[in-house]
Amino acid sequence: MYGVLEKVVRKIAKAAEVAAAILLAVMCCLVFTNVVCRYLLHFSIPWSEEISRFLQIWTVFIGTALVYRENGHMGLDILVKVLPKQAARLVAVIVDVLVIYLTILIFQGGFQLTVSMHGWTAPASGLSYSWKFCIVIFSMALMLIFAFNNLFWHVASLIKNEDLPVNSKAAEQEDEGK
Repeated sequence: MYGVLEKVVRKIAKAAEVAAAILLAVMCCLVFTNVVCRYLLHFSIPWSEEISRFLQIWTVFIGTALVYRENGHMGLDILVKVLPKQAARLVAVIVDVLVIYLTILIFQGGFQLTVSMHGWTAPASGLSYSWKFCIVIFSMALMLIFAFNNLFWHVASLIKNEDLPVNSKAAEQEDEGK
């Protein structure tokens, strides 16, 4: 069971990394092309800045989900470090449940925002603002996948009463080190 789940989560994370890299590369190319056109050819591409902004927003939101998977966000763990290990594991499960709850709320808000922006279009590119905001739905779906995976790890750690790697990414790094 776990092996299949872990493989799926790894493939999803890898696809998200590739997507973020492609979006970032496209954004850099657009900005560079616009700068060259502006200073050497004395004209600018009107839709370039808008599309670059959309791509930047998408890259940041995907990156946020990926950093969450790696436990890379800042956290205050002073309390957890002084708790007994079993209590710390329970706190980790509670935190995972809260993250899932908040992620669902943001997902719902992102969905409502995306739907409400359907009729609005960006002035230069003509793209619907729904494209700008649908990344909230996508990135929160990624966060939910990663949060449920973390919850699985922490519940397994709590039930087995043993230290497991912090998350699946840490397990992956341990596997590569062996």
